[in-house]
Amino acid sequence: MPAPIEWLMAMGGTGVDVFFTLSAFLLAMPFAEAARRKEAFPNLFSYARKRFFRIIPAYYFQIIFVLVLALLGVGAGMPWSAPTPGGVFAHSVLWINAWPLVPAYVPTWWTLPVEFGFYMLLPWLAIFLTDRRWYWLLLGIALSLLYRHVLMQSGLTRAEEVYWVDHLPGRLFQFLIGMLTAFFFVRFRFHHRLPKERPRNLMIFFSIIVLLSLPSLGWLQGSDAYHGAPTTQPVLAYWHLYASVCIAIMLLAIASGKNLLDAVLQSSALQWLGRISYGVYLWHYPLMVIVRENMGGIDAARSQFITFFVVSFVVSITLAFLSWHWLEAPILRRAGSSSGL
Repeated sequence: MPAPIEWLMAMGGTGVDVFFTLSAFLLAMPFAEAARRKEAFPNLFSYARKRFFRIIPAYYFQIIFVLVLALLGVGAGMPWSAPTPGGVFAHSVLWINAWPLVPAYVPTWWTLPVEFGFYMLLPWLAIFLTDRRWYWLLLGIALSLLYRHVLMQSGLTRAEEVYWVDHLPGRLFQFLIGMLTAFFFVRFRFHHRLPKERPRNLMIFFSIIVLLSLPSLGWLQGSDAYHGAPTTQPVLAYWHLYASVCIAIMLLAIASGKNLLDAVLQSSALQWLGRISYGVYLWHYPLMVIVRENMGGIDAARSQFITFFVVSFVVSITLAFLSWHWLEAPILRRAGSSSGL
């Protein structure tokens, strides 16, 4: 595999940094606008209903799917291969990677309780989206990073470090950065101080360059690339902070008006992919495992990577579309939302 492609493929986990920061930015925007206009916050019951129905139904459907895989013996050795009643219950209430430790049946599910936890915190945190209170969100960022530091110095097992450091409140700082970006965007727009086209294009360009270069910090601990695994290395310990700052700068620039990414971001293909993105998130991992097993295992998948990637991509996109068309979109319409977020 060409080195640039391998580098980009290895950055797949950075999508979590993008999503945490982006979702906080978008969800905090109505609260920031209401605070700026000194109006009541959005209806919290409606907000909670939309968030619940965006996440839970498709997730529950996939829990049933992986339990069927376990029954059929597909994915031997995967976390879902030996489900227990307690484990199924923990997953049903999103008690994943928490204490006591229940590893996710599908490893990518670890982000769901983190994201859902932020959904519950957002209405409370939104009171700080004002000119007099936004500084408190900086304190929240500092406390979240302190939490990560304390856990990494607590003598935990490696599994506990990986699971708990990246759980709430260990990733809260990324959501708070997204909230602050929404606050400053609304504030700059209100005072007609949004960056002009050339500065915002420079902001986007240099943020992308820095974000794509972050894995090169792996040389600090003697590895080829680093992608955010919990570590005590003083610089790398704040890797996700650097990523979120880059993403926040890009979001502020993109939201401010015409920019160099417009042609891509406004394309119908990307908007369609955005609508089905939750389904892609849910389905890509178990599908990759099934494809890998049918190809003869991980070594065969590596030796035939292009075939493995294309088949996994096409099938994942197809299932994500079917999930959106038949499950997610109808439920969201009933919940009063057509958003793909």
